[in-house]
Amino acid sequence: MIVKALASTQASVVVAGHTHMQFDRRVVGQRMVNAGSVGMPYADRPGAYWALVGPEVDLRRSVYDFQAAAEAVGRTGFLEREDLASGIVRPPSAEEAITVFERSVGQAYPA
Repeated sequence: MIVKALASTQASVVVAGHTHMQFDRRVVGQRMVNAGSVGMPYADRPGAYWALVGPEVDLRRSVYDFQAAAEAVGRTGFLEREDLASGIVRPPSAEEAITVFERSVGQAYPA
């Protein structure tokens, strides 16, 4: 999948997103980086996952008051606030997220 994504560019570094999983991969002389997710990471530890990109790429994780953030989300009118708040304190691991995504391959995306 990464080879296919990188085939359309000559850039030596491509920063991507959407998967909420931080990574840094080198494939066929190119590099793809996913900065991660500040609010909904799929990671082994809670935190804000991001990347500092310059001449080098530095994947980073920032710690904040997870419980206070979850409580603030819980006070909103967001329909999925309970799931979001729970994920702030205990995010699903990358392995857990991959399992869910693999089960949904070929299914229609919920509207």
